[in-house]
Amino acid sequence: MRAKTPESAAVTHCEFVRAIGRILKARECEVWIGDSAGGAIAGIAPTAHAMDVAGYSTVATQEGFSIKNFEREGSRQVSPADALDRVYHLAAPLFHADLVINLPKLKTHSSGTFTGATKNLFGSVPGLRKAEYHRIAPNTHDFGAVIADINFCVKPALHIMDGIVAMQGKGPTAGKPFAAKKILMSTDALALDKVACSMLGLRIEELPIFDSSRERGLGEWRLEQIRLLGGWPNRLACVGLTCPER
Repeated sequence: MRAKTPESAAVTHCEFVRAIGRILKARECEVWIGDSAGGAIAGIAPTAHAMDVAGYSTVATQEGFSIKNFEREGSRQVSPADALDRVYHLAAPLFHADLVINLPKLKTHSSGTFTGATKNLFGSVPGLRKAEYHRIAPNTHDFGAVIADINFCVKPALHIMDGIVAMQGKGPTAGKPFAAKKILMSTDALALDKVACSMLGLRIEELPIFDSSRERGLGEWRLEQIRLLGGWPNRLACVGLTCPER
């Protein structure tokens, strides 16, 4: 997340977050909104400012939710079960919560082509450690392994994608909004991303950022094995997508 307004389509809309939070609060849950911003200003990751600009701080105040700024809440050292030699420092609140719900945005990505449920968990990395993990994974294939690792460590119970107004073109922050008019929900992040990619006319098996997730069994990526409920368009009118060379 960077400091972008809800109308930019670069972040999950604050009203989408409000709606999910109200559903949880009605079930007597204590609701936390947590994230860590990308980028840095004078060596400081601007999560607090980004949450203000995105409208999350206002929603939290109005609805009685708690803000968890992952830069300030401490981290936990964790390793994915299939790779104990790799260690990550991820936001501690994710391991204190009874249930983690991932709220990604449907949008394009200038290097990875697509960013969705699996990639959204990179927000679990506090502040400037993001740059460290980018350095150890300099290409899209290697970065996909980092993303898979983080997903295996955090293990959200549910993923709900805001595709009401999505982003096309030069995402994840400089693209243009377009009305996809979709909400996608799954307990399987990879299955959700497979369906979203298919709606955009993309083949997830041709996107290197998903190689590790597919090969290590993060979730289901074969469309014929995914049970679909609800509307299914032939193709969303999203433009400006180019699959990277293998």
